Amino acid sequence: MKKYTGVRVETITNEEDFQRRQQHNYRKNKIQSVINDEGFFYLENNSFKNQKGFNSYISNKKINETEEIFFNCKKELRQLNRKVHSKRNKPLRERILYFSEGINEDYQNDKKEFFKKLFEFKNQFEKKYNTEIIDLVVHPDENGNIHIHFTFKNYNITNGQSLNFTRNKNNGSELQTLRGSIFENYGQGYQRGEKKEKPKKHLSIEEFKEYRETKKQLQEMKLENDNLRKQNKELKEENELIKQTNEKLLESINTNILNHYNDMKEFYDDLVLMLDIEDETTFFKNLQRYMKGRRKEQLKKHINKMEGKLQKIKKKQNSIEIKQPKPKDYSFGM
Repeated sequence: MKKYTGVRVETITNEEDFQRRQQHNYRKNKIQSVINDEGFFYLENNSFKNQKGFNSYISNKKINETEEIFFNCKKELRQLNRKVHSKRNKPLRERILYFSEGINEDYQNDKKEFFKKLFEFKNQFEKKYNTEIIDLVVHPDENGNIHIHFTFKNYNITNGQSLNFTRNKNNGSELQTLRGSIFENYGQGYQRGEKKEKPKKHLSIEEFKEYRETKKQLQEMKLENDNLRKQNKELKEENELIKQTNEKLLESINTNILNHYNDMKEFYDDLVLMLDIEDETTFFKNLQRYMKGRRKEQLKKHINKMEGKLQKIKKKQNSIEIKQPKPKDYSFGM
C-alpha cells in the first residue's frame, strides 16, 4: 500500500491569530489531544530541541514574540513591494506537514533520520522559494500521526512578490514534489500526492473533428433513447389496457359459461323427470309447456337431439317388447 505525505495551508490573518496558533504549537495550555509525555520539538539555531509539559518558559517566550515578529514581517513586505495594500498585507502563512499511517512506527525506529530529513526539507524550501521559515514545531505527542507546523514568510524576501500557494498551482505542485523527493526514502517511503492531468485548453483539428462527431453521436443516441423510453411507456399503457380488457372478457365468459351450465343442468334435470312418463303424448305436452317459459333459441338444438332419441325409442317399442329402463342420469355427474 502506497504511503503519502501532504500539507495543509492556513492563512495567519493578524497578530492575534498568530498568537493563538503559537499557543497551540508551543503548548501554552493543556489540550485533550495530547496522549503522551514525549513533548514537542522546536527548531532553534539550526537544531531541534525537546520541551515537555505545558506553559513552559519557551512557550511564554515564543508567544510574547508574536506581535513583534508579525509587525516586522509586515514592515519588510511593505518595503519590498509598495503595491501591497495595507489591509491585504498578511505576510505569514502556516503549513501543517502530515504523513500516511506508518509514520509513527518509522519515527520511533529512527528519530535521528527523521529530524535530518525535516531539516533538509526546511533548507530546500527556503532556497527554492527564496523565503524564510521563521518557526518550525514537531508534534509527536498528539492523538494520530506525527505532524509538523511550520510558519514562513509568504513572499519572496528579495522582491516582495507573494508566493500564494493557493492560487499559484505550480508552486503547490512543486512543493508536493519537494516533499516526496525528501521523504520517499525514509522508513516505509512517503511519496508526493498523485498528479492530476491538466486538461488541454485547445484541440487540434483532428481532435476537434473527433469531438464534434462524438458529440453528434451522443445527441443521436440520446434522441433514440428518449424515443425508446416513450415507446416503452406507450407499450406499458397498452399492455395494461389489454390486461384489463382480458380480465373483463374472461369474467364475462366465465359468467356466461356458468349461466349456460346452470341452464343445461336444470333442463336435463327436468328431462329426466319427463322421461319417466310412459305416455309420450303427455311427455310432449309437458315439453311444450316447459318451452313456453324459456327462449327457444337457447334450447332448440338440445330439443332436436332429445326428440331424435325419443323417435328411436318409439321404433324399438313398436318392434320389441322390452322392460321400461330406469331413468338415465344426464346430469354429467352433478
